[in-house]
Amino acid sequence: MAEESKKKKIYGAVLELFREGKSVKDIKVSEIANRAGIGKGSIYLHFASKDDVILEAVEYFLDVWLKPFREYVNNADKNFKETCIGFINLHIKLFEDYSSLFNPQSGSEYISVFNANTLPGTIESFRNARLEYLDLVEKILNIGAEEKRISYINRYSANMTAEAIMLMVKYIGFRDVLGIEKEEEYTNEQCIDLTYDMILRVCK
Repeated sequence: MAEESKKKKIYGAVLELFREGKSVKDIKVSEIANRAGIGKGSIYLHFASKDDVILEAVEYFLDVWLKPFREYVNNADKNFKETCIGFINLHIKLFEDYSSLFNPQSGSEYISVFNANTLPGTIESFRNARLEYLDLVEKILNIGAEEKRISYINRYSANMTAEAIMLMVKYIGFRDVLGIEKEEEYTNEQCIDLTYDMILRVCK
């Protein structure tokens, strides 16, 4: 098996364990090896320590997570509203694909297995990924500026746009957990429309 292919199997094994609720400190190298279908010794041929495995797996996850956003934004050819709605829908789709990695808490606990109690390197990786993500958000906002729909574009408005989208995703993903009564629920379409309106207000 080629080295790159073997590494991807190892990354996938780590993410499987994360999805099952394992924390970084609880994961054992032997568990990673079993999930990847390789010998424990093979892992140490590619990584110096378990922490190195986790860090590279997190970086791989972040790259996989950001890739659809990169492709969507860099190939955007629609008007501002359609681009925003497509971008929001992409968040919902990715959340559904990776829902077991998340919980209904806020702040650093939002990504349940990747928080400030993990590894210093993962914190830096998340910081870099967020900066890239905000750059993509700003590209979308620039489409709105070109159409004269919005005028306030900087890192603050990009952050507020990202927060509006995340609030909407958390609501859709966790409304059952949060105990929202059926008659008080917003549909996904209503949530998306409200989020778009919020983006317009933030960036006016």
